[in-house]
Amino acid sequence: MTAFRSPPRLTGDDAGDLRSIHNWQQQLFNDVNNAVNAIEGQLAAIAALGALTQTISNPPTQDEVTAVQTKVNEIIAAATST
Repeated sequence: MTAFRSPPRLTGDDAGDLRSIHNWQQQLFNDVNNAVNAIEGQLAAIAALGALTQTISNPPTQDEVTAVQTKVNEIIAAATST
């Protein structure tokens, strides 16, 4: 994710400063909006994953542990995708 930009330095030119502040505010809004959209996409990808429905024996079998590992990897992949 991109770091947000610092606000502009004021120069004493009222019209120029207002223009710079307005442009910075617009870019900040766009950056926040893009970040929210990216997070929504990641949450949707996670929500779309199916539930892990299985019974785990005691002690668990290698196949059961592998299934849990696979599901965790799917969640991580969905959370880190852009």
